[in-house]
Amino acid sequence: MKYYVLIALATLAINLGCSNGFLMRSDEYNEETRDFLLLPDENNNLQFVKLTRDAPETRYDPKRDVKFNLYTRKNADKPQSLKVEDLSTITNSNYDPSKPTRLICHGWMTGPTADFNVKVREAYLKYGDYNVIVIDWFAGASALDYSLSRKRVPGVANRIFYLIDLMVKNSLLKLNDLHMVGHSLGAHVVGIAGRHVTNNLNDKIHTVIGLDPALPLFSVNQPLERISTDSAHYVEIIHTNGGNLAFLSPLGHADFYPNGGFSQPGCILDITGLCSHFRSYDYFIEAFKASTFVSYNCQSYQEMLNYRRCTVVNEMAKMGSENGATTNNGKASGVYLSKTNSQSPFSRVPDASATIVKF
Repeated sequence: MKYYVLIALATLAINLGCSNGFLMRSDEYNEETRDFLLLPDENNNLQFVKLTRDAPETRYDPKRDVKFNLYTRKNADKPQSLKVEDLSTITNSNYDPSKPTRLICHGWMTGPTADFNVKVREAYLKYGDYNVIVIDWFAGASALDYSLSRKRVPGVANRIFYLIDLMVKNSLLKLNDLHMVGHSLGAHVVGIAGRHVTNNLNDKIHTVIGLDPALPLFSVNQPLERISTDSAHYVEIIHTNGGNLAFLSPLGHADFYPNGGFSQPGCILDITGLCSHFRSYDYFIEAFKASTFVSYNCQSYQEMLNYRRCTVVNEMAKMGSENGATTNNGKASGVYLSKTNSQSPFSRVPDASATIVKF
């Protein structure tokens, strides 16, 4: 046990640098800067990850292994399978074209029964009458070799685009009624899928929300390989473990940084960062409630990063999606800060008179 604790502590020391007395984190994990990384899986077990992109592919096949599970209020607990190659699986299901659609996508080492999928799906169906499509790419995401799962991200995104394309062309889906949300690797999956829509359908998805988008083997300098502002009319990012398991740099039209986006209150001895990483979807779900996660608009990301403070400018904005319906599309831009409680309910009422907020 002591051996694993020492490994984790060593990894933490490698991951973190120090500048001006504050913890500073790199936004680049790749084979040029580091040979390996220890990443926690869904059960918080550390996995040794070699940072290379040449992992040999196995018999994984996106056409066969990426699955689309539909949930509605008529079948809130039992999914119906939608197939890209069979339109009748959509038209004969409980899918209702007159209702808005929400698509959610999990990350590495998780699957359709993971907390993220279950909790977000249940929240959507609690607060609204939606078609909720849960992407199941567990066959691709469950590779112990993280680099192999990362390599599969574009293929999953392609399958999502094919489904959207099929539904749009058969008048079953309006892009303005579609929101997509992804966690960790799943954030990049939906981001890339959204870009395919932009490039091929002469329109954009209404909203894409990235929950703590995965950092290892992605680069802020390679926007075509990750979630970006090209992914939808409005792209929102919620950062909770930036620079460790996820990106810290702004990636969207509006980037929200609860508690600065590094680590989260209540995540005690969170050596792996997994607790903070998962808080992104806990916050997202709580933000379905009205008047929660109202956040300060900050003058600059660099000020937040270097001085752990936010000079407040412009109006505040609510993070996330109220009732799963209303987003900040056309209303919010830049970087935002909120401060949370250490346990649920996480949201705190901000000081509307504040001009400088430290964290």
